Amino acid sequence: MQSSQNLQDELDRCLRLCVDSDNQRKLLQTTIHHPQCLKYPPSIRYRKMFLKLIIAKLEESEMDIADELYEAFTDVISIPSEEQYCYKTYTLPSGDMVTLEESVSLVSQGTTGLQTWQAAMHLAEFLLENGKLIYNRSVIELGCGLGFTGIIACRSLQPTSYVFTDCHQEVLKRLKKNLQINELFCDDELSKEKEERNICDHCDSLEVNNLRTDKKCVAQCHGANVADVVQLDWNDLCEDVLKDRLRCDVVLAADVIYDPSIIANLLNILSILLSDGAVAYLASTIRNVGTYDAFLSAMDAANLNHEVIKGPDKEAFFYDRTSRNEILRISAIRQDFLQ
Repeated sequence: MQSSQNLQDELDRCLRLCVDSDNQRKLLQTTIHHPQCLKYPPSIRYRKMFLKLIIAKLEESEMDIADELYEAFTDVISIPSEEQYCYKTYTLPSGDMVTLEESVSLVSQGTTGLQTWQAAMHLAEFLLENGKLIYNRSVIELGCGLGFTGIIACRSLQPTSYVFTDCHQEVLKRLKKNLQINELFCDDELSKEKEERNICDHCDSLEVNNLRTDKKCVAQCHGANVADVVQLDWNDLCEDVLKDRLRCDVVLAADVIYDPSIIANLLNILSILLSDGAVAYLASTIRNVGTYDAFLSAMDAANLNHEVIKGPDKEAFFYDRTSRNEILRISAIRQDFLQ
């Protein structure tokens, strides 16, 4: 389990290297003063806690402390603590970094979708180890939230297309910003980019962030060719429109089994999306066993096959693993088997 003990061990290792002012400055440059951190700062509370802990540990060890550490701490505590959003940067096993703007509150504007939850990280770890499942395939994510799983999938695993769906307006607004931060573009953003630069559809190059590349290579350099964002309310579905616009090979979802009242609508949309042979991978942090078991039982009545599959072997991200995380593989039962 990658827990607080692992974090403590890593911190202790760093502190053992901070035996003098030069190494303490290096610690600052790789954390609080890292270019990514300066551009997309973590929460004020997080930075305060981090610097306070570092200074306390060094004082306990009776080490001389660099002035820059005290100055950094003074700078942070002088910032008014009135932020609603902050940035969180996640480092992938490849060394690539994904940055998201997230709410500092668990519940904000009537939704829990403005933070990244454990199941999304668990699903991302699984996909990083099983990239062939979505490589060169069209993907739809249900209840995508701020985009953690999808952004990692697009940047690392090269799906042919990736459709992020959610129902909450504020979530979708923050999602689009996160796609821009991570150099992914939804349709309207890419069209605007081309229009501003007077790039025609037949031009064989597209400049993105000073990087000139053949348009066909944008998928390899920046993830999906075009990451699309769709507002999708499970309570108001039109099957024909859904099948026409959201046809896919793979459906992904994380932490979507949170209340018994949504089970019927979730099964309905899964039945529609999986009816043409697509496969779904659904990750859950099991907080309420009764709700989860009710979903499993209801799948039989919805003519959906399901099996629990092996989770990731390696721990790529730090998150609370005390609750059980589980991944289901779901597919539609073939009609000829039902006759």
